Amino acid sequence: MGRTVSVQVKRYISLILLVLVASTAWTLTAYIWRDRTIRLLGMQGTDSLFSAARGERILSIKVAPERKLGNLEFRFRCLIERSLDEVPISLDRAETTDELIEACRPVSDRLAYFATMGAAEYAVIHEVSPENLKGHRLVFIDFGRIYASLFSPEHGNESLTTFAFLLNGTDHLVGYFEGYSEIMVMRGTLGRLLGRGEILDLVRVESGSERVDYVPTPGPDEFSLDDLPPWGQITFKEVTSDQYGVTIVVREGMVGSERLLFAVETFADGNWFEESSGYWVIKTGRI
Repeated sequence: MGRTVSVQVKRYISLILLVLVASTAWTLTAYIWRDRTIRLLGMQGTDSLFSAARGERILSIKVAPERKLGNLEFRFRCLIERSLDEVPISLDRAETTDELIEACRPVSDRLAYFATMGAAEYAVIHEVSPENLKGHRLVFIDFGRIYASLFSPEHGNESLTTFAFLLNGTDHLVGYFEGYSEIMVMRGTLGRLLGRGEILDLVRVESGSERVDYVPTPGPDEFSLDDLPPWGQITFKEVTSDQYGVTIVVREGMVGSERLLFAVETFADGNWFEESSGYWVIKTGRI
């Protein structure tokens, strides 16, 4: 009897180990397959934009899918820093994202409101490292997809869609940003929110060998900046293993003194790819 039980136990343990190995192999295969979905070819941001300069800065991203995709999407976000003294936030140090969200009324109130509509789960919350501020971390919160489903394109910037907290290596809050689902947005030296035509000289969208240019004053075979897709999202459908990218030429001058946070996030078939996403804290003002 004891031997029978022992044999059964060994078979049971062997079965469990077999299931665990198979499960681990499937998880690893799925992870590798997902990891190989997008290959980053290049990404460029900037550390600064100056009001006294008359130059241009280039922001860009280019990727190559490793397999066929239903859709590939670049989501651009631009946020403007607000003084911490003006923000309704009740802490200066936080170890967790939940602490930050709970302490910040603009964010927690939106989450609570969207929860009543069953839409809170569609808010995007990422903890990431800024490309140009080592030793810091960003908590990035984006409601853009929710707003895009509720409002028509012409109402895209009637309400703030994106928030970010900048924390240093000791978890102290050293920056707070609010902004929009938009290619680029900033305030002028007099505090007025500037339009696309005042900020951008070019947005170039590339899909394989095809290229579409959006400019302030379009000529033949060009498009107006106003023709850009709304909500800061550029989407490619039925994607193949070609190259896809966006190049943005930003105009300096007439820039306010607040820091900006520029973000481009890459999504493929609804999945976020951190390795193909970038976040820059941009200094502004005079040289």
